[in-house]
Amino acid sequence: MSERIGHFTEASSLSLCEKTQDEKYKDIYWFNTPTCNTQLEKMVRRVFFVSWWVRCLILANNFFPSLKLVPFTNKILKMNDTEGLYFKTKDIKEAYLPFSHNEEVEAKQIVNHLGMRDSDKFVCLIVRDSEYLSTVYSKYDWTYHSYRDSSIDTYKEAVEALANLGYWVFRMGKKVKEPLNINHPRVIDYANHEIRSDLLDIWLPANAYFSISTSTGLDSVPQAFRRPVVYVNAMVNNDFRSSDHCLWASKHLMWKSEGKLLTLKETLHSSFYSSDKYKEAGIKIIDLSSEQIKEIVLEMESRLTGKWRATEKEELGQSKFIKIIRDEKHGFIHPEARISQKYLEYHSSFLSDD
Repeated sequence: MSERIGHFTEASSLSLCEKTQDEKYKDIYWFNTPTCNTQLEKMVRRVFFVSWWVRCLILANNFFPSLKLVPFTNKILKMNDTEGLYFKTKDIKEAYLPFSHNEEVEAKQIVNHLGMRDSDKFVCLIVRDSEYLSTVYSKYDWTYHSYRDSSIDTYKEAVEALANLGYWVFRMGKKVKEPLNINHPRVIDYANHEIRSDLLDIWLPANAYFSISTSTGLDSVPQAFRRPVVYVNAMVNNDFRSSDHCLWASKHLMWKSEGKLLTLKETLHSSFYSSDKYKEAGIKIIDLSSEQIKEIVLEMESRLTGKWRATEKEELGQSKFIKIIRDEKHGFIHPEARISQKYLEYHSSFLSDD
């Protein structure tokens, strides 16, 4: 599934994890062309056999099933790491899609020209809006996905706070609706910058200290490279990235008739993948404020740098959150997959049993 970055990265990366654990089979593939990212295509071809004629074998299988020309499975198309493959293979070099030496050198030279040193830490900001799909796949109506969109302006406070702490911040994207207007030498609106390339689209999130995402396709890259992600304004809670090192904070959902925020259990039972479905259910979607986003992002930074001190009450809340999530049949739970404590403070009834 090479047309979309999320599907392409996760399907190939999880297949690679399986390959390192089981060499009994020889996997062969073809791409749906054109691929969404030429750099990712190169990396996948380095570890898998890929050719156009593989599709012919599958078509032959469909027409002549009795011949059993090649065993075919759609297992690789699973888009969730329910078995914890990323975590189980995190210390195996061969389980990571490989950059070449020249690619590493080229990427570092580009960011060094911006003034960033090799020792500097950087963060990737991935905020979903409607521009990419509406431009690249314009023949489809993608407005049903608008409930997942966020305004880049609400992330400014968080970005400036990170920059003031010494981090570089790269606002990611291939096509975006609005620029990130921040005048700071360590803040790069990469999506609108001349350095943007398919190489850096992958290299930056693969090497970031952590990424900030709204839960969208590109965050599959830091996942595949076992880099932490803080999900802010994420939708939906059923898609909590339980198998990854992450901090999760969803948009608020409110019952319009009561003016009351939904609890976690209610959101899990009212998870829709269409904006109109929320309207029909009488649910209002509320984005987190700029201040809330900043505090949640800084919580992630504090946790990663060892400055965060968890209380007994917090750990009880985390345990309750994971139990509720696990009851919804999530698979593997990463030891560092957490709900944001700041988010729980903003939404005190989120873990309520009522």
